[in-house]
Amino acid sequence: MTYFAFIRAQYRFLIFGFLMMGLSNFGQTFFIALFADSIKADFGLSNSGFGGLYSAVTLLSAATLLYTGKLIDEVRLSLITCFVFVGLGLSALLMGLANHVLMLALALFGLRHFGQALAPHTGMTATGRAYLNHRGQAVSLVQLGYATAEGVLPTIAVAGLAYFSWQQNWQIVSLFLLLVALPLQLFLTRYEPPRSAKIGEHAEDADTGMERREVLRDWRFYCVCRFIPHRRFC
Repeated sequence: MTYFAFIRAQYRFLIFGFLMMGLSNFGQTFFIALFADSIKADFGLSNSGFGGLYSAVTLLSAATLLYTGKLIDEVRLSLITCFVFVGLGLSALLMGLANHVLMLALALFGLRHFGQALAPHTGMTATGRAYLNHRGQAVSLVQLGYATAEGVLPTIAVAGLAYFSWQQNWQIVSLFLLLVALPLQLFLTRYEPPRSAKIGEHAEDADTGMERREVLRDWRFYCVCRFIPHRRFC
């Protein structure tokens, strides 16, 4: 099946993955960095102080993903989507209301965890498991969402800073995520291919049901981690 035929047949759920990848940019470093100077000035943080705080919440987010990342295997896609966008939207709201460094730390943790970590994890996992027979096509298409938003969001953020304070911008982001992105993504989850369609002709490609400890004991897992090309998501 060609790319265009595949898009015509599955465009609704592909849009879900595309947007999930794109909207993850609200938790990526390049976007948060646009407000870094204002954050440091308002909270009296030095470069090293802000960098240390940011590194700490990012490491904590990565550790937490070990537990929250498996939710997509255990609950309906609509529930994990709701979890991601409510968490990301409330984190953006907290960022826009923060008046203490602890509130700032909690907001940054939420943005990193729900945005940088869980959103792309959900988008790629849902897409990959939905199209076993066309996984490469699907993943390559939804991956464009990240690059598209990466090119657009900085311009929007800089324009917003010309008219609103940095915290007002985060409040606007919160409203967008909760009132626009969340309902749209929940609607698009309805078009997730049914289980029978996911399995397709190659039953041997279906989920093996391996436990995490089994994966960690499998030497092939470390070969994949070592040699597969990685894209930097920061």
